[in-house]
Amino acid sequence: MIGFCITAHKGPWGYIITMDVLAEHRRHGVGSVLLIEAERRLVEAGVREIGLETATDNSAAIAFWQKHGYRKSGVRKNYYPGGRDAFSMAKRLGAGEAAKAGQI
Repeated sequence: MIGFCITAHKGPWGYIITMDVLAEHRRHGVGSVLLIEAERRLVEAGVREIGLETATDNSAAIAFWQKHGYRKSGVRKNYYPGGRDAFSMAKRLGAGEAAKAGQI
């Protein structure tokens, strides 16, 4: 296994709990493939908006999420152990996004 993505959903709301790719496989599209599949499955389950948190000091992760259409919606103070803050991020899946997510 080189990566994984864990999600949850309830009604139209989905959540990316965590996603990780082994360091030597990053920047090769693995995370994007995992995310597309996770979004496809969430759309199939009726989700129309997906949320997540990512560390405010993790510029690579922030860039990854923004590249895939996620936008910052706030800051959660002391979210991570050791007092690190997190950005709350979200992506709304409109009809076009939902169709695109279903194309994998």
